[in-house]
Amino acid sequence: MKKLEANQIKSQLRNEKIDILISSSSFEDRCFVIPEIFADFNIQRRIIFSNYNEGDLVRMNASKLVGINKEKSKLVEFNSNDPISIYNQISNTINEIIIDYSKPRVVIDITTFTHESLLILLKYLDLTKSSFNKITCFYVGAKEYSFNIKNDDEKWLSKGILDIRTIIGYPGLTDFTEQNHLMILFGFEFNRTRQIIKEYEYDIISIGFADIESSIQTNHQKINYERHSKIVSEYSNINEFIFSCVNPYNTKKQILDYINQTQFKDLNTVIAPLNNKLSTIGAGLAALENEKIQLAYAKPAIYNTFGYSIPNKDIYFFDLTF
Repeated sequence: MKKLEANQIKSQLRNEKIDILISSSSFEDRCFVIPEIFADFNIQRRIIFSNYNEGDLVRMNASKLVGINKEKSKLVEFNSNDPISIYNQISNTINEIIIDYSKPRVVIDITTFTHESLLILLKYLDLTKSSFNKITCFYVGAKEYSFNIKNDDEKWLSKGILDIRTIIGYPGLTDFTEQNHLMILFGFEFNRTRQIIKEYEYDIISIGFADIESSIQTNHQKINYERHSKIVSEYSNINEFIFSCVNPYNTKKQILDYINQTQFKDLNTVIAPLNNKLSTIGAGLAALENEKIQLAYAKPAIYNTFGYSIPNKDIYFFDLTF
């Protein structure tokens, strides 16, 4: 795991041959940071995924991303309410890359994928990993979330849940004779977390809290801590664990170590990753290694579209290994 600013990344990667850049359009300005860093790189193909159903701003930003290099860009649209369409579009796109390129070098901007589409992409890359030379993931941190609201208690990223579903590729293995264990990688979203707990009605619940040493911003950590304490105080039987929100490989190890404890290892474990995309990759890697783990996605009803985040200068990147 490395952390650099934009100019440092340009300097460090200038002489590397990069075949494919994959990114995702969003209503957030963070979706432009990585594509703009690589704007003048000689990249053969630029793929922009876009949830066309998520509103005009997402579609407009997709057009802007294509405009960075129209000749080499391909826009791939899918419906975020239809996970099968997401899987089909991702698998078709990756298969096209494999056909057109021999062992390509790929860069992926994971910043503004939905949790679900990112994990589906991760699964398909795992299935086809022998076809790639090197895959590097980039993540742009947020300087501030919910920047259009000043009161910490009122800040929000999303509201409501349209659907809670198992993520394609991560069904888990269920033993109906064992108890069910719900693990949540908690972030800011107190009400969304509470609704997931209510919907699942699991026997055992564990709430993960981001390790203070791995916090991207201290102001994030303060809000996260206060809301984590609030959710824990509402449920007398909740277990707690910590995880990294900057290093997915540490997150993976922390998850696997936690569920391998005697009291959890035989349970049916479902993980709902609600923190950032780095920790979401960690949850995905854990589920790929331990096929008993099921991953769940809670589709938000509404996002704080016009105030979701402000990009940070710090950019995290790591080579993806399975």
